Amino acid sequence: MALSFEVKKRPSSPALTIQDSLLSTFESKPLPKAPEEMSM
Repeated sequence: MALSFEVKKRPSSPALTIQDSLLSTFESKPLPKAPEEMSM
């Protein structure tokens, strides 16, 4: 929640908001193999 608030503070970075939304979705849905894990 704190991250969302900080991101909202900076409207000049829409990319950050999109990334935050994607991260939230991934965290909410427990995937068997996250793309981030595969990258690492």
